Amino acid sequence: GVMTRGMFGVEALGAAFALGDVVQLVVMWIMLKRHTGSLAERSILVSLAKISCGSIFLALGVQGTKMLFGSHFGTNTLFEIALQGGSAALAGLTLYVVVCWLLRSKELLHFIASIRRRIAPNPEQLELFEQEL
Repeated sequence: GVMTRGMFGVEALGAAFALGDVVQLVVMWIMLKRHTGSLAERSILVSLAKISCGSIFLALGVQGTKMLFGSHFGTNTLFEIALQGGSAALAGLTLYVVVCWLLRSKELLHFIASIRRRIAPNPEQLELFEQEL
């Protein structure tokens, strides 16, 4: 079995898997770049930086909300757990969206545009729909 006690515990196992994934990513990236040429690395790194910044604020929002609500509400019932988890998720998601919006994340802006198209179709489509009624 895998040694999970002492100096090399479960944390080391997780770190080893993470390190293996990073090595695999680098090797696959190099192979793909050789096969296809440019991969627009600068654009990808800019997006990665914006998303990572938003993710840091998401984590801070989730943890802060859990700490705030944890001192006021218990975790004895499903409702209390759902209240804490839901409010923490909402706070984290809100912070993530705000930070990514302030940083003008292309991915977030495309996502918002997609939702707007689904909620409010263009006027021509709306007129055709009204004519059918």
